[in-house]
Amino acid sequence: MVSRARTSPGTCASCPSKARRAIQAFRSNTVDAVLGGALEGVADARAIGGVQSFRATPALGAVGLTVNLQRPLLADARVRRALAMAIDRPALVGRLFNMREMLPLVSLVPPTVTGYASPTAPDWAAWSLAQRQTEARRLLIEAGYGEAATAAMSPDDAEANALRIEISFVDGVEARSVIQAVAEAWAPLGVAVRALARSPESQAATLKAGDFDMAFDVRVESVDSPLPFLRVFACGQAQNFGRYCNLGADAMITLAQSLPNIVQRTAELQKAEAAMLKDMPFLPLFVPARWSLLRAEVEGWSPSSAGAVQASSLRWGGKGA
Repeated sequence: MVSRARTSPGTCASCPSKARRAIQAFRSNTVDAVLGGALEGVADARAIGGVQSFRATPALGAVGLTVNLQRPLLADARVRRALAMAIDRPALVGRLFNMREMLPLVSLVPPTVTGYASPTAPDWAAWSLAQRQTEARRLLIEAGYGEAATAAMSPDDAEANALRIEISFVDGVEARSVIQAVAEAWAPLGVAVRALARSPESQAATLKAGDFDMAFDVRVESVDSPLPFLRVFACGQAQNFGRYCNLGADAMITLAQSLPNIVQRTAELQKAEAAMLKDMPFLPLFVPARWSLLRAEVEGWSPSSAGAVQASSLRWGGKGA
C-alpha cells in the first residue's frame, strides 16, 4: 500500500499491513491518495471515501483458507471437500462486503487472470447449497466424523473424532468477520472453529513451522498469469505451507510451460488446477478488491487488478506527482 503525503511532494510512504493508518491519514487530510489496498480496511475506506474518493477493481487475487495436510483430521480429502462445499460464498461476500468488485471464488486461479478462459471449478460448484450441505454431511460420516458416525463409539473415541478446527490469521476486522462466517457455515455439520489471532510476525513463524490446522490467506499477485496461483502448491515449494504434494499436477504445470501456444498452455494448466481442486489443499472463498482513496483534485488513476497504481502516474491539479 502506498499513501501520497501532500506535505512531501514527490515522495511516497510504503505502508504494508498498515491500511488503517493510511485510511486515518486520509481522513485527517494529511494525505491525498492511498493506493494498493486489498482486504484490510476495505470497509472503512469505502465508508469514508464514498463515491467521490473510493476506487476499486477486482484484484488478481484469492482469499481463502490454506489447509495443513499434516493434521490427521485434514489429511482426508473427503473432509476438505466437505468443508469447501458447505460454504455459501455469494451470501458471505454479499453480507460482509456488498461490493461488486469482490467476487465469490471456487477455483484456485481467479477469473481476473487475463486469457485463462473459463475458470476451473469443482464438480459441486453448480449444485444448490442444500445439495452441497447434504453431500458434505455424507462425506464427513464416510470419513468417520459427525453424530451419525460417532453414535456407536465410546465417549472417548467420539471425543477424539470431534470436528474441531483452529484457523490461524493475522489479526484484523475483515479476517475475523470472514472466519466467523465460515464458522457459521460449518456449524450445522458439527464443526467447531477456534480463531487464533496473531501478529504478522507470529503468523509467519506459525506457517513456517507448520503449527496450524488452517490459515487465513489473502493472496494478491502483481503478475497477470495463472502460474503464481498454481505453483504455490508445488511439492516442496517454500510458500506451500500446507505441505501439499501432487506430482502429477506438478508435471502438468511443467509441461504447460514448454508448450508453444497459449491455448495449449492454458488447457494443460487447467488440467493441473482440476487435479488440485479434487484434493482441495486450499479452500477458496472470494476475489478481494484492489482499492484506493483519492482526493477530488487527484487525476490519473485507472483500474488495475494487480493494484500496480504508481504515484508517479497521478496528477495533482493537472501537475504530475
